[in-house]
Amino acid sequence: MNHNSPKYKVTKNVAKDLAEFLAQSSYSSVFLLVDENTFQYCYQLIENVLPKQCHLIRIQSGESEKTLETVHKIWDVLFAHHADRKSLLINLGGGVISDMGGFAAATFKRGISFINIPTTLLAQVDAALGGKTGVNYGKLKNQIGVMQSPEIVLVSSEFLATLDTRQIFNGFAEMLKHAFIADATHLDELFEIAEKMDKNPKQTELLQSAIEKSIQIKSHVVEQDFNETSLRKNLNFGHTFGHAFESFFKETDNPLLHGEAVAQGIICELFLSNKILGLNFGLVTEYSRKILEIYVKISIDESDFEMLTEYMKHDKKNVSNVIKTSLLSHIGHAVPNCNVSELEIREALLFLNKLSK
Repeated sequence: MNHNSPKYKVTKNVAKDLAEFLAQSSYSSVFLLVDENTFQYCYQLIENVLPKQCHLIRIQSGESEKTLETVHKIWDVLFAHHADRKSLLINLGGGVISDMGGFAAATFKRGISFINIPTTLLAQVDAALGGKTGVNYGKLKNQIGVMQSPEIVLVSSEFLATLDTRQIFNGFAEMLKHAFIADATHLDELFEIAEKMDKNPKQTELLQSAIEKSIQIKSHVVEQDFNETSLRKNLNFGHTFGHAFESFFKETDNPLLHGEAVAQGIICELFLSNKILGLNFGLVTEYSRKILEIYVKISIDESDFEMLTEYMKHDKKNVSNVIKTSLLSHIGHAVPNCNVSELEIREALLFLNKLSK
């Protein structure tokens, strides 16, 4: 199995490319992981090219299913149908399926091959790429997992038609993040696309070249630093606050999708980029306002600042209980391992609240 080269193919005919991949391989058995949504809306796109003896593994959708208990259910099916180390698991779904299916495969009999066919924009530009697999632990995201790359990621525009507008912009936040850390010109292009799609959300063809560009940025970073020792940490820009927002709002009547939480996290981390690295404050305000034209405004009660800070203390990038994040020295250039104090977190949250009024 490959370990650190994120192979991917952007295609307009996922069945054809999957058929070619399977024809070139000699797996002893093939398993397909789906949830109720991908079984209903996406399975028929590849059904005819799957081996006749392909075993379906069906789980429930949603972040709440991303647990070791669900992984046990996946392993149970693999064992029941005598999967061996030459078996293949195909993960057909969004980020939860990619993360959890990858983890189940990477740990079953010490590792079997898997491929990802991401069906959401979020998974296509982020979760399905780069070899991070895992499950949540309690309320904390992605705390249990391993690093293992899929054999290939097949990214098809055919699936975008199955998504509603909220899911499109859920993934779009990760595309913005890639541009913020690596390509200022691309960032401005993305905001132009968002403006056009705001007027006509069904114009998903506008995303085609932008998706490929976003994947290129992530893949380039992963190739240079697969094990996340330095450079790859920049892919977490917006996520120190974003994961905290996601965990916090999960307990409320208005939970945020991952990308929605990351968008708010980007605003907070833009603010800290000014405070800690001197990023131009005019740009911080300009881009923060652009983000809030796309995403819902949130307000955090000051009495909840401490709880959000506690969530951030569990971030995997931290060292010796010091909260660390990746920030921007200028638009298009990120700096990993920046120390952030609790006072600075408070100031960033106050900045977000002020903008969201």
